[in-house]
Amino acid sequence: MKSLVLVAGHAIPYRFDRLDRDEGWYLKAFQAGEGSLYLEHVKRGVEVAAEQPDSLLIFAGGQTDAAAGPRSEGQGYWLAADHNDWFGHPEVRHRATTEEFSLDSFQNLLYGVCRFREVTGGYPEGIVALGWKFKGPRFDLCLLYTSSLLCRCPPECA
Repeated sequence: MKSLVLVAGHAIPYRFDRLDRDEGWYLKAFQAGEGSLYLEHVKRGVEVAAEQPDSLLIFAGGQTDAAAGPRSEGQGYWLAADHNDWFGHPEVRHRATTEEFSLDSFQNLLYGVCRFREVTGGYPEGIVALGWKFKGPRFDLCLLYTSSLLCRCPPECA
């Protein structure tokens, strides 16, 4: 696999029969009205991965809500995709995994790259990060910083 499709988590699902509305997710007050949009992020990640057969899809995000118990955002997004039969792209399932420790945009990207290496044995040649549009500049900055870290990596760790 050559590329990373990274979906940054923002909430944890708990009612898989209601993922198209707020009642299906553990949400904070400021997230009211966003429930269906999280499912769209999951769906779009699967679609992008389906368009790129050499990609690894990673759903990223840690345990951000005590009410959800030990379930992470990443795990929840993977389960949402699975519950929805991978949105008509079952071939993506074997190329999808989770990153379950990140708590912000920088960690989503950095830990996502680390998870990619753990799964594939190498670093991604390309990265597509999916999430909220307003977070785009954060990912651009994180990608620049992460790329510089990877470029400085000594040959023995590559």
